[in-house]
Amino acid sequence: MNLTFKFINGASLKEMSAGAVGAFIAFPIILNCGSIVAQPIGSGYAMAGIAAAFAAAIMVAFLRGMIATEPLHLVSPKSTYAAMIAALLAGVASAPGIHASFPDPESMAKMLFAVTFLCTALVGVFQLVLGFGKLGVLIKFIPYPVIAGFINGFSISLIVKQLPVMLGSDSLYQILAATHPAAMAVGLIAFAATLLATRLETRIPAALYGLVVGTASFLALNAFGDYQIATIGAIPAALPIHPQIGAMASLVFSPGFIAFFPDIIATAITITLIASLQSLISISGADALLGTRHDGNKELTTQGLGNLLGGVLGGMPTGGSPSVTNLVIASGGRSKIAYFSHAGTLLAMILGLGQIIGHIPLAVMAGVVVASLLHQMDGWSMRLIGNLFARKAEKLSSDFYFNLSIVAVVTALVFFFGALTALAGGMVLAFGAFVRQTSQSVVRRIVRGNKLHSRNNRPLNERKYLNANMDKVVVVEIQGAVFFGSVDQVVQQMAVASRDCRIVIIDMKRVTDIDSSGVVTLERLDKQLARDNCILYLSYLYSENRLVKALKELGFDRVIKNQRIFEDTNAALTAAEDFLLGEAGIINELEAEYPLEKFDILDKLKPEDIAYLEAKMKQLEFSSGMKVVNEGDFGGEIFFLASGRVTVSRQLDGRVLRIAGFRPGVSFGEMGLLTEGSRIADITADTPVVCYSLSREDFYDFCKTHPLGGQQILINMALALSAMVSSLSDFIRESEN
Repeated sequence: MNLTFKFINGASLKEMSAGAVGAFIAFPIILNCGSIVAQPIGSGYAMAGIAAAFAAAIMVAFLRGMIATEPLHLVSPKSTYAAMIAALLAGVASAPGIHASFPDPESMAKMLFAVTFLCTALVGVFQLVLGFGKLGVLIKFIPYPVIAGFINGFSISLIVKQLPVMLGSDSLYQILAATHPAAMAVGLIAFAATLLATRLETRIPAALYGLVVGTASFLALNAFGDYQIATIGAIPAALPIHPQIGAMASLVFSPGFIAFFPDIIATAITITLIASLQSLISISGADALLGTRHDGNKELTTQGLGNLLGGVLGGMPTGGSPSVTNLVIASGGRSKIAYFSHAGTLLAMILGLGQIIGHIPLAVMAGVVVASLLHQMDGWSMRLIGNLFARKAEKLSSDFYFNLSIVAVVTALVFFFGALTALAGGMVLAFGAFVRQTSQSVVRRIVRGNKLHSRNNRPLNERKYLNANMDKVVVVEIQGAVFFGSVDQVVQQMAVASRDCRIVIIDMKRVTDIDSSGVVTLERLDKQLARDNCILYLSYLYSENRLVKALKELGFDRVIKNQRIFEDTNAALTAAEDFLLGEAGIINELEAEYPLEKFDILDKLKPEDIAYLEAKMKQLEFSSGMKVVNEGDFGGEIFFLASGRVTVSRQLDGRVLRIAGFRPGVSFGEMGLLTEGSRIADITADTPVVCYSLSREDFYDFCKTHPLGGQQILINMALALSAMVSSLSDFIRESEN
């Protein structure tokens, strides 16, 4: 009794409620997918399609509860896979001679559902092969434009087929001639409500808004008369899970099966690739929320078992659902209890809500489907199209057009010729992209910041802190072409290198090219690092160079807007050092002037010595961009930088070579006290600057009247010059590399 009470209270009760919440969120998604799959079979079979979608969702949730692994990861049918199945069924139904083998609608429907179940089982088999063979990494070598083309092609195909239903017509060609005004009205209302809800980005699925608003408009319309709008039809209150081995066996041995079997294989492979990649991305998000680390091959094996079981027992393909997973985790779901609760709630829904679901008009369901599929169109490729029109006055790069062409070609192949031709064409294009790029190693070296400081001369207290904490900064030098075949090694090595760090700097000095997969991966890497409380900087990106242009065109301009790109690695290291010092409260740009007694060069001087020097100094102010020191000027004074930042540079072959930078608390121009030579570099104010100057004559007078103080300054000066020489040596080595 006590054990039972404990089980249904506390954490367990929270887990159960979290799983139930996920079921309510998945409910309209499942309705949507079932309706999509049934569309080419016939409107009278919508409920059978929905039952198959429920069967899949229930089975995979129950299976995951039985073999629960970390992290919690909910899967469900998805519109993308449903659209691919629907395109396959439409092709099979229109195959030459098929009606001779299946003359009546009932036998044709049974055959098409058997095709669905066989394709789902094959997806499971292929995922098991990937998982057991530890071949999950191969999925990452599929270029993203190819995947985007498949997603868009199947979505467009189904949108074209659903438009007549949404507009109350029998076919696309009769929309203007023969329509059902009432059906068109409720279909358009459901479409608009769903599309509006997708823009609101609430936790409640957009499909649920469309279903409720569209059905409510239908009921309101019928209050003024019976408009005879076709509805889905009631779902029988029965368990939707049924063995399908016999149906699949009959299909395999049926006349004409061999003619469309290659299309089934092609569709199964396509769904396997897309579902596996999306699921691995989805479970990575669960890792970030729960602080776990998933096993990719084990996840694919679990996915494969779920889809194989789904096909055998009458379901459709499923894949990772980030929206459902995130909400269940946010509601307290962590263990197998949430899986069982999710499955039980879905089962209760289909057993108890069948009659209610049956009253949804087909036009409303079609409106929701069209709006959902528009939203399912690949976002990255849509941004490329947006850039094409937004930048029509500019000359876009060949890489931009190459990637957009791959998306367009694969989309057209899917729409006009089906999955088999598109899969073959996509692989040919992928190989062409691979040949186009170089295959050399991308990661040149990885260096911790404690072995590679910036060329900034800083006060001693700042240097001490950085010496102890610069291991929190990692510099990753990459080279060659960053493309779909090589970008994974960057992610893998970055995952190891970025542990326990605050800032990752990717040095792109030697990058010759970056494709869309590289840009998409950089964007995902940026988000992953942010979840790990780490910041991404990119160096050797300046003004409008080719790499900056690629980041903008291919959809990753956030890092540019947030000012996390730098003209070289030294500038990135400077920003990283400033960040660490600011985080520790050691520096603050808004603080008052740096106290004279804290300057390293005046360390260990008596207060009266410092007071004497202060009385001899002149205060100087410079605006940003003004020269503090000009190369070639006579060097007769030393400067004490009290506030602001300056850069030391030289003119070399017509370009400015940045040598070092100085922060408040640093002195410069020491050689002017020791020699009568001219300045060897320019020193320019990066920000408004306040500094104090001490002439050679005043310094010599100080040494005569305060000999011990003068001796201490010379010792401090020697230490500072030694540090500067060391920094210059690092700069020379970096330049040689």
